[in-house]
Amino acid sequence: MCGFIVSSFGSRFEIENSGKYIEYRGPDYTGYQLFNEIHHLHKRLSIIDLSKNGNQPMFSSDGNYCITYNGEIYNFDLLRRDLLQKSYQFNSDSDTEVILALYKIYGIKFLNKLRGMFSFVINDKIKNCLYLARDHVGMKPLFYFIEKKNILISSEIKPIINILKNKKFKLNNKAISEYLKYGFINKNNTIFKDIKNFEHGYYAKFDLNEYKFEKRKWFSPEFSKNTNININRKGIKECIRKRIQEAVELHVISDRKVGLLLSGGLD
Repeated sequence: MCGFIVSSFGSRFEIENSGKYIEYRGPDYTGYQLFNEIHHLHKRLSIIDLSKNGNQPMFSSDGNYCITYNGEIYNFDLLRRDLLQKSYQFNSDSDTEVILALYKIYGIKFLNKLRGMFSFVINDKIKNCLYLARDHVGMKPLFYFIEKKNILISSEIKPIINILKNKKFKLNNKAISEYLKYGFINKNNTIFKDIKNFEHGYYAKFDLNEYKFEKRKWFSPEFSKNTNININRKGIKECIRKRIQEAVELHVISDRKVGLLLSGGLD
C-alpha cells in the first residue's frame, strides 16, 4: 500500500508534517511537489518498478498532468503493451505511469479499462481541475474535505485533521451509531460531519476555476436475470477453478519476492 495527501490548504511544512500519519503506508520513498498551485505528497511502498522512475508524484512528459496514486493495476502490462502500439513513450515500468498515459489518451473514461485496486488524484493543468477516483469495491481508501474554494484529499483522516488543526470538526453521531450497531459506516460518511469517505466505483471532478465538485458513478456490478440457464456442476467447478487461478496469477505480479500466508481461521 501507499498513501498520499493532495491539498490546496496549508503550507509545504504543514503537508510534509502531516505525512507522518501515513508514513507506515509507504516507507520506501517520500515525494512532494507543488503542481498547479496544489500540494502533492506521496508515501511509496514500491512493488512494481523499484527504481526511482516509479516514484511519485509522477508527471507526464509534457508537464501538463500529475498523479498521486495508491494501489495496484493487475492488467497494467496488457494495457502498457496497447499503449506502446499507439507509440506512447514510457519513462518507467510502473503501473502508475500506465494510469497517467491512459488518462492522457482516453480521458477519465479510461477507468473501465482497469482491473485492480486503486485510489488516485490526477491534477490536469490544461482543464485546471482535479480528478478523484476509487476502485470498483473500495479496496483502497480515499477521504476528502471541501470548504469554499479549497479541497483536501488524503488516504487517511488524520492528515486532514492535522492540516486543519484550527478547525473544530463536529462528530457525526449518526455515523458513530451506525458503526457501533453494524460494525461499519454507511455510504460516504465518516465519524466527522465535514470529512467524507469517497465512494467506491465513483470518480469526481473538482473544477479549480469555478470550484465545483461533480461526482459520477463509473462502475456498477451486472447481474444476469436469465433464470433458464442449465446448471452443470462440473462446468461451474471448472469455471470457478479457472477464475481463481487467473486471479492468483494476476495478484502475484511483483518486482519483489512473493510470499504466501495461510490462515487457520482464528485470526
